[in-house]
Amino acid sequence: MRKLNKLYSFSSSDNPNGVGGKETYGSGKKFPIWNSMAGTDKIKSFKLLGYTVQNGTPTPEAPIPLLSVGDEGLKLCISDSETGIALQVVNFGDVVLRSLPNGVCDSIEWDGKNWKHVQRIVSIIIDENTTIQDQLEASNRIVVQVDYTLVTKSSANNTNLCSKISNSASSVPRFHNYPNTIYVVWNSNKPATFEEAKSLIMGAEFCCELAEPVETILEGIPAPQTSDNETWFGAPPASVKPYMMCECKVKKALKYQGDISAWWYFGGNKSNETDRQITDISGNGNDLTPYNFAWTRESGWDQGGIHSDGIDDIIDDNESRSYKVKDALITTSNFEKISAENIDCIIGAKIMYNNYKYNCRLHIGNSFFVVVPDYILSLKPSDISVEEANNTNYFLISNKEEEFLGISLFGYFKNARYYSKGTLHELVLFGNKLTDSENENNLKVAKQRNGVDGDINILLADSNGDLLTDSENYYLTSN
Repeated sequence: MRKLNKLYSFSSSDNPNGVGGKETYGSGKKFPIWNSMAGTDKIKSFKLLGYTVQNGTPTPEAPIPLLSVGDEGLKLCISDSETGIALQVVNFGDVVLRSLPNGVCDSIEWDGKNWKHVQRIVSIIIDENTTIQDQLEASNRIVVQVDYTLVTKSSANNTNLCSKISNSASSVPRFHNYPNTIYVVWNSNKPATFEEAKSLIMGAEFCCELAEPVETILEGIPAPQTSDNETWFGAPPASVKPYMMCECKVKKALKYQGDISAWWYFGGNKSNETDRQITDISGNGNDLTPYNFAWTRESGWDQGGIHSDGIDDIIDDNESRSYKVKDALITTSNFEKISAENIDCIIGAKIMYNNYKYNCRLHIGNSFFVVVPDYILSLKPSDISVEEANNTNYFLISNKEEEFLGISLFGYFKNARYYSKGTLHELVLFGNKLTDSENENNLKVAKQRNGVDGDINILLADSNGDLLTDSENYYLTSN
């Protein structure tokens, strides 16, 4: 077998700034940390967040499975380049991280010393050993006994999930729960017998919120390692990938460059937060107000951004202030055109041009991820620079005007009835025309803060077929 060497060692010589350094933040399903320092002690905190998807509305006759992070095994892959192989693969084994539509999710968290699993959701599989009570005659329902203490979810606000029964208050059958029971309810066409009712839910998976999280230290899992200059975090191919958040020490923390006139960040794990204000983190007071959101992940906060359903969701400032804008950086994903008739807007604005106010918009074209600009009002393609990173897009907009008079997101102002469907991660408006070097820097910052799409490759063996692994549970390159 070939001799296997680590690609880098973790001595003090690898860190010209010593053990100190600046702290920076990164997030996404795959993202870099720039100017990183090699070591096992540079990551202050790291979180992998759960997510559960269900494509459609389930019925007992047509179940729809619940797919979650970790169903195919859960691994954190760390590399020194976007397209390189994983230098470390942290294997969490068969831990499954789930989420609910209200944003509550399981997580795996690194605190600088230990990995811990925080379980907030329990998966309950109905089988022949499940205790079920017959209340069909008296209350049109059957009652499932559970061995957990759950958060009560009434029919009106049930955000628990099931593979065979909808949680909607208007569905038949539907379900809701109290601390130790799940009720499956019919208000018409109930099963003729108790045995028939039981057979309808047999094999169903219920994902329910626990009253108290369960925290477990994961023994024997190695510390996450960072490499010198550039460290990428991601996951191998999987049907559902974790959204991740990292705080890390670096040699130099990159920051957005330019005269920032307004800055809105929609990322982080905001999905279960109740804060509805969109704060201008530039400190210039340009806060925005969201309207008509349902505050679910389909219409409201989602991991890494805020999502619009394309029906009537909109964020704006009531056209009450002006912005000096020469450049803008927008990070988006999953935008789609929802109708042939409407122009679906990412940004609506009023601009002053030749002493006249124009309504203008940045909109998407007839296919996904295509920006058809011409001056915002009519941003020409030559006036816009677009870097496309698969599913996550970074739009660098170069505007010839001095001033935006009012701004809206996801729509062309509240009364114009043009809305868009997609996710906004971050928007930065600049009062100066950015240089090429500033644009290059700002794109790197956006990728670190919001992530890019794709996988990190895992090299399981070298060209001779020798496995590249060691007792520390990460793969190494060979000579």
